Amino acid sequence: MGGVIVGSPSAKSKRSFWQLSAAEARMHALLLAVGLWTVAAGLLTLGTAYRDPFDQLKWSDFVQFYEMGDIARNGPASVLYDPEAWYRRQVALVPESAAERYLPVYPPQIALILAPFSRLSYHVAALFWALVTITVYAAAVWLAWRGVRAALTDSVLVATAAAAFPPFWNTVLYGQTTAIPILAFSGGAIALAQERKVLAGTVMGLLLIKPHFGLLLAVVVLVCREWRVLAGLAISAVAQGALVAVALGPAVWFDYAAIIPRLAEWRDALAPRPEEMHSLASVTRVLPDSMALLVWFAACVWVAVMTVRVWRSTAPLTLRMGALVLGSLLVNPHVVVYDVAVLAAPLVWLGGWFEGSSQKSPGLRRQWRMALYALFVLLLVPTARFVPLQLSPLVMLWLLYAASRWRCA
Repeated sequence: MGGVIVGSPSAKSKRSFWQLSAAEARMHALLLAVGLWTVAAGLLTLGTAYRDPFDQLKWSDFVQFYEMGDIARNGPASVLYDPEAWYRRQVALVPESAAERYLPVYPPQIALILAPFSRLSYHVAALFWALVTITVYAAAVWLAWRGVRAALTDSVLVATAAAAFPPFWNTVLYGQTTAIPILAFSGGAIALAQERKVLAGTVMGLLLIKPHFGLLLAVVVLVCREWRVLAGLAISAVAQGALVAVALGPAVWFDYAAIIPRLAEWRDALAPRPEEMHSLASVTRVLPDSMALLVWFAACVWVAVMTVRVWRSTAPLTLRMGALVLGSLLVNPHVVVYDVAVLAAPLVWLGGWFEGSSQKSPGLRRQWRMALYALFVLLLVPTARFVPLQLSPLVMLWLLYAASRWRCA
């Protein structure tokens, strides 16, 4: 989602592939966006009423959130974390989903968020949730661009690239809840820009709904002594806990806590296909089991160190937040492709910084554009589909490294 990419007209025949003009970059993004959303329209409208032409359930992940909303609205809350009762309720609500079996691993806050949607029929509810996701995503990208528009002057390129971002397409098509961490990070950034750190922590506390996104945030807050942000996180946690206890009964928290130890035994069932994973864990998984955990932990420590360096620096907030979200994705042990949609606004933030700092750091703009282009390609056609190693996390790691190295440029 970078700015204008200008090649030398006189050297058009000899120029590097990466010296794209702005018009060429816009055309590539437009073609990708049109292709992806045409495919999405086909998957959602062709086939049977509930299953696409490849016999996959339409809005496949949404059915579990739809069910959680129904349980929150009609009870009993005990069904939320009873796998057998959960499956029976799922099939009763959407009989055509009987071939899919989901495990109850999401925290109960999601049930409250989706309760209003469960009043609608399955397809209508999924469509409205898709509209919510699109609205949150578009607002996050637009607000991110507003803060860096002096460096990223091509608003059409930014908008087109955002529409073509493969993880965004995936999160809409699957009916996933990635809009929640997008809202948490973007809302937190807005509050931080206004020096309202308690509010920032309260908003970023929404990450408790997808807690694996908050691992690095906890480290940054504690190491950098962001006590007001910590206070906001505590307020958010207490408010969410109390709201769930009042609406669903306090026992639901004990049920949820009892399910957490079972995640280890469900690991194989929960693990997505290798080509769908896009974090450091997807890289270290190729190592022997005896080494994988150690190397992953060491890599996470390195990511945390780089992120803390950026956060403590005098770099603009856009760069610091971009590094935080990027690092949060890298250390997240369970990043499916639709989760990477949280990176759209941070890529705009980082793009503004890379483009604006390029005169102080020779070659940085070209490297940034190469990395961005590669990231789009690797998220669209992941290397783990063909070879064991997933390369997209290595591109993200380079972006974080560059931000850490040139943070004061």
